[in-house]
Amino acid sequence: MTTADEAEEIADALARLVAAKRAAGTPRHTGRRLGTLLVLRGYLMQSELEAALRQQSATNQRLGEIVVANGYISERDLVELLAEQMRMAMIDLQRITPDPTIVRSLSQADARRLEAVPIRRVGDAIEVAVADPTHPDLAHELGAALQSRVQLSLAPLSEIDSIIDRLSP
Repeated sequence: MTTADEAEEIADALARLVAAKRAAGTPRHTGRRLGTLLVLRGYLMQSELEAALRQQSATNQRLGEIVVANGYISERDLVELLAEQMRMAMIDLQRITPDPTIVRSLSQADARRLEAVPIRRVGDAIEVAVADPTHPDLAHELGAALQSRVQLSLAPLSEIDSIIDRLSP
Protein backbone atom coordinates (compact mmCIF):
# COMPACT_ATOMS: atom_id res chain seq x y z
CA MET A 1 0.00 0.00 0.00
CA THR A 2 1.35 3.44 -0.88
CA THR A 3 1.53 6.35 1.50
CA ALA A 4 -1.25 8.11 -0.45
CA ASP A 5 -3.46 5.04 -0.08
CA GLU A 6 -2.74 4.90 3.66
CA ALA A 7 -3.54 8.59 4.05
CA GLU A 8 -6.82 8.13 2.18
CA GLU A 9 -7.71 5.12 4.32
CA ILE A 10 -7.02 7.10 7.52
CA ALA A 11 -9.09 10.03 6.25
CA ASP A 12 -11.98 7.69 5.42
CA ALA A 13 -11.81 6.10 8.87
CA LEU A 14 -11.80 9.52 10.55
CA ALA A 15 -14.78 10.62 8.46
CA ARG A 16 -16.68 7.47 9.51
CA LEU A 17 -15.91 8.16 13.18
CA VAL A 18 -17.11 11.76 12.93
CA ALA A 19 -20.29 10.65 11.12
CA ALA A 20 -20.94 7.97 13.75
CA LYS A 21 -20.51 10.47 16.58
CA ARG A 22 -22.96 12.88 14.92
CA ALA A 23 -25.40 10.05 14.21
CA ALA A 24 -25.27 9.08 17.88
CA GLY A 25 -26.87 12.43 18.70
CA THR A 26 -23.88 14.02 20.39
CA PRO A 27 -24.52 17.78 20.59
CA ARG A 28 -21.98 20.10 18.99
CA HIS A 29 -21.62 23.24 21.12
CA THR A 30 -21.11 26.55 19.30
CA GLY A 31 -18.79 27.85 22.00
CA ARG A 32 -21.13 30.74 22.77
CA ARG A 33 -22.16 30.99 26.38
CA LEU A 34 -25.84 31.07 27.26
CA GLY A 35 -25.42 34.40 29.06
CA THR A 36 -23.93 35.94 25.93
CA LEU A 37 -26.84 34.68 23.85
CA LEU A 38 -29.36 36.00 26.39
CA VAL A 39 -27.85 39.50 26.14
CA LEU A 40 -27.30 39.42 22.37
CA ARG A 41 -30.93 38.37 21.75
CA GLY A 42 -32.23 41.12 24.05
CA TYR A 43 -33.67 38.89 26.77
CA LEU A 44 -31.38 40.34 29.45
CA MET A 45 -29.42 43.49 30.04
CA GLN A 46 -25.81 43.01 31.10
CA SER A 47 -26.65 44.03 34.69
CA GLU A 48 -29.43 41.40 34.83
CA LEU A 49 -27.05 38.75 33.51
CA GLU A 50 -24.49 39.68 36.17
CA ALA A 51 -27.16 39.39 38.90
CA ALA A 52 -28.24 35.99 37.54
CA LEU A 53 -24.61 34.83 37.46
CA ARG A 54 -24.17 35.90 41.10
CA GLN A 55 -27.30 33.91 41.97
CA GLN A 56 -25.87 30.96 40.05
CA SER A 57 -22.64 31.12 42.08
CA ALA A 58 -24.59 31.25 45.33
CA THR A 59 -27.06 28.46 44.52
CA ASN A 60 -25.28 26.19 41.99
CA GLN A 61 -28.44 26.33 39.85
CA ARG A 62 -28.12 26.41 36.10
CA LEU A 63 -28.28 29.84 34.51
CA GLY A 64 -31.23 28.82 32.33
CA GLU A 65 -33.23 27.70 35.36
CA ILE A 66 -32.51 31.02 37.08
CA VAL A 67 -33.57 33.25 34.19
CA VAL A 68 -36.78 31.26 33.68
CA ALA A 69 -37.60 31.28 37.41
CA ASN A 70 -36.96 35.03 37.57
CA GLY A 71 -39.30 35.62 34.63
CA TYR A 72 -36.67 37.01 32.25
CA ILE A 73 -37.40 34.39 29.61
CA SER A 74 -39.95 31.64 28.93
CA GLU A 75 -39.04 27.97 29.04
CA ARG A 76 -39.66 27.73 25.27
CA ASP A 77 -37.38 30.71 24.54
CA LEU A 78 -34.68 29.13 26.69
CA VAL A 79 -34.94 25.86 24.75
CA GLU A 80 -34.66 27.80 21.47
CA LEU A 81 -31.44 29.44 22.70
CA LEU A 82 -30.07 26.11 23.94
CA ALA A 83 -30.87 24.54 20.56
CA GLU A 84 -28.92 27.33 18.87
CA GLN A 85 -26.06 26.99 21.34
CA MET A 86 -25.87 23.20 21.02
CA ARG A 87 -26.54 23.19 17.26
CA MET A 88 -29.51 20.90 17.76
CA ALA A 89 -32.99 20.73 16.33
CA MET A 90 -35.88 21.84 18.49
CA ILE A 91 -39.15 19.95 18.39
CA ASP A 92 -42.51 21.55 19.19
CA LEU A 93 -44.31 18.86 21.18
CA GLN A 94 -47.49 20.94 21.24
CA ARG A 95 -47.80 20.74 17.45
CA ILE A 96 -46.98 17.11 16.75
CA THR A 97 -48.69 13.87 17.61
CA PRO A 98 -46.17 11.43 19.08
CA ASP A 99 -46.47 7.78 18.10
CA PRO A 100 -47.87 6.16 21.30
CA THR A 101 -46.10 2.87 20.55
CA ILE A 102 -42.75 4.67 20.24
CA VAL A 103 -43.40 6.71 23.41
CA ARG A 104 -44.13 3.52 25.34
CA SER A 105 -40.91 1.90 24.14
CA LEU A 106 -39.06 3.76 26.93
CA SER A 107 -40.06 3.01 30.50
CA GLN A 108 -41.61 5.85 32.43
CA ALA A 109 -38.81 5.60 35.02
CA ASP A 110 -36.12 5.98 32.33
CA ALA A 111 -38.06 8.78 30.62
CA ARG A 112 -38.26 10.74 33.89
CA ARG A 113 -34.65 10.04 34.86
CA LEU A 114 -33.30 11.04 31.45
CA GLU A 115 -35.84 13.85 30.92
CA ALA A 116 -36.54 12.37 27.50
CA VAL A 117 -39.41 10.97 25.49
CA PRO A 118 -39.20 9.02 22.22
CA ILE A 119 -41.50 10.63 19.66
CA ARG A 120 -41.36 8.90 16.29
CA ARG A 121 -39.28 6.78 13.99
CA VAL A 122 -37.21 8.74 11.47
CA GLY A 123 -35.60 6.38 8.99
CA ASP A 124 -33.55 3.88 10.97
CA ALA A 125 -33.51 6.04 14.12
CA ILE A 126 -35.95 7.08 16.81
CA GLU A 127 -36.33 10.81 17.35
CA VAL A 128 -36.18 11.53 21.07
CA ALA A 129 -37.16 14.85 22.62
CA VAL A 130 -34.76 15.73 25.45
CA ALA A 131 -34.63 18.55 27.94
CA ASP A 132 -30.93 18.30 28.82
CA PRO A 133 -28.60 17.27 25.99
CA THR A 134 -25.58 17.67 28.29
CA HIS A 135 -26.59 14.66 30.40
CA PRO A 136 -23.56 12.32 30.37
CA ASP A 137 -23.97 9.41 27.92
CA LEU A 138 -27.55 10.44 27.12
CA ALA A 139 -27.55 9.27 23.51
CA HIS A 140 -25.86 6.00 24.46
CA GLU A 141 -28.31 5.27 27.30
CA LEU A 142 -31.31 6.08 25.12
CA GLY A 143 -29.97 3.98 22.26
CA ALA A 144 -29.46 1.02 24.59
CA ALA A 145 -32.88 1.38 26.22
CA LEU A 146 -34.66 1.78 22.87
CA GLN A 147 -32.44 -0.75 21.06
CA SER A 148 -32.16 1.72 18.21
CA ARG A 149 -30.08 4.55 16.90
CA VAL A 150 -31.43 7.82 18.31
CA GLN A 151 -31.75 11.33 16.96
CA LEU A 152 -31.94 13.93 19.74
CA SER A 153 -34.11 17.06 19.54
CA LEU A 154 -34.59 19.64 22.26
CA ALA A 155 -37.95 20.36 23.88
CA PRO A 156 -39.14 22.06 27.07
CA LEU A 157 -39.20 19.73 30.07
CA SER A 158 -42.81 20.67 30.83
CA GLU A 159 -43.86 19.39 27.37
CA ILE A 160 -41.81 16.21 27.78
CA ASP A 161 -43.40 15.57 31.20
CA SER A 162 -46.87 16.14 29.74
CA ILE A 163 -46.34 13.45 27.09
CA ILE A 164 -44.88 11.06 29.65
CA ASP A 165 -47.93 11.63 31.88
CA ARG A 166 -50.36 11.05 28.99
CA LEU A 167 -48.78 8.21 27.05
CA SER A 168 -46.29 6.26 29.17
CA PRO A 169 -47.32 2.92 30.62
